[in-house]
Amino acid sequence: MNTKIRSSKPAVDGICLRLRPAPWAVRVGCAIAFLTLWPLAGRAQSVTATVAVGISPQAAAVNPVTNKIYVANFGSNNVTVIDGATNAATTVTDASVNEPVALAVNPVSNKIYVVNAVGLTVTVIDGTTNAATPVTVGGNPHGVAVNPVTNKIYVANANSNTVTVIDGATNATTTVNVGTFPIAVAVNPVTNKI
Repeated sequence: MNTKIRSSKPAVDGICLRLRPAPWAVRVGCAIAFLTLWPLAGRAQSVTATVAVGISPQAAAVNPVTNKIYVANFGSNNVTVIDGATNAATTVTDASVNEPVALAVNPVSNKIYVVNAVGLTVTVIDGTTNAATPVTVGGNPHGVAVNPVTNKIYVANANSNTVTVIDGATNATTTVNVGTFPIAVAVNPVTNKI
């Protein structure tokens, strides 16, 4: 099999793709895309702003539709909401937010899912009003992922060896047994596999 290597060319946003088959891909006849990131020529990476958040921030997620950034603050039991256009910050404080360790955003429904290490809950924040609603999940929840196509949210519960599936429309939950001590989860919205 004859394989050509194409040189990388920067895209407008500073991202370029290098298409080069991996050694194993050549043997099986597959094509693999590699993603390379770098700043455009003449544009150095630099800090543009510093935004104060809560104590011991643990995780962050972005809603690209609303240009809001959400930061889970483990030590202060709250979530900082940053306006991406102005860097203005507000705080969502709710009794259900207790040692938040992870969060994920559904950009379609504009809901934010905050995983709380204490209380066996996920706090659902409405991105428009910042109103918060707790949803009960399994023991020692750690990871969360959203499928925006199906509006389902998946929470890895380390101590109960389960994944809680939250229906984003109703906040109803179902439980799936998985392997020992799950602490992370990821979703493929194209295949709907978790």
